[in-house]
Amino acid sequence: MIKGILVTAFIFFEGMLFGQPRARHAVDSGYAEVNNTRLYYEVAGQGQAIVFVHGSFGDRRFWDFQMSDLSKKYKVLRYDLRGFGKSALPKEEEVYRDCDDLLALLNYLKIERAHVCGLSYGSFIVIDFALAYPEKCLSLIPIGPRVAGDDLNEFKANS
Repeated sequence: MIKGILVTAFIFFEGMLFGQPRARHAVDSGYAEVNNTRLYYEVAGQGQAIVFVHGSFGDRRFWDFQMSDLSKKYKVLRYDLRGFGKSALPKEEEVYRDCDDLLALLNYLKIERAHVCGLSYGSFIVIDFALAYPEKCLSLIPIGPRVAGDDLNEFKANS
């Protein structure tokens, strides 16, 4: 039984890592020098913006299917967090917030407002982003979040 589970898991994750399609539309990619770091990003499509933030076991490529499909109707942004994919490693002893990096990246790309979607650790980031910068969010889509903290209590009290 364990062997069957391992084979199934391998097939599933192998497909996630190697079998995903590339975006069908032209992808604009580059590095944004923001908040004393260098973030790699990719943007495709036009229309309302959707931002995808990966979890802690991957990088921007986790969102290949979403970028491919949604870039037909939306402007889709995905990027690598600090220390992931092609983005720079965090500097030792540097204090930073990933939600502030997201704000700086949106400003760098001149995106006024966006739907923000995060998976696992990325859901923490988009929740923090929505709490800190609600004027920048068209919607909040956390996938697999664990919600806790004083900021959430403050948000509830003010809503």
